Amino acid sequence: MLLLAVLKAYGGTFYSYGHKGSVNTITQNKKSNAPKFPLEGEIDIMPYYNDNIYGNEYYQHNYHKRRVASQKDFLSLIWLTKLELK
Repeated sequence: MLLLAVLKAYGGTFYSYGHKGSVNTITQNKKSNAPKFPLEGEIDIMPYYNDNIYGNEYYQHNYHKRRVASQKDFLSLIWLTKLELK
């Protein structure tokens, strides 16, 4: 939830509450054309996903190890903190 609030401050309502275009920004209902869970590789934490051949998130191989924030989302979090790197 904190990530969502931070991303809203950075990217606005449609970027944050739209979950990268996977949900309706008003109702938060997942769109029928939302992407399916990737069968392998990284799983972006922002979009809502449709089930793939394995099913929902509970049936994905190494689900928790594969979850990542995209580079844009990560850099926006760093930018919002106003960190001074030396």
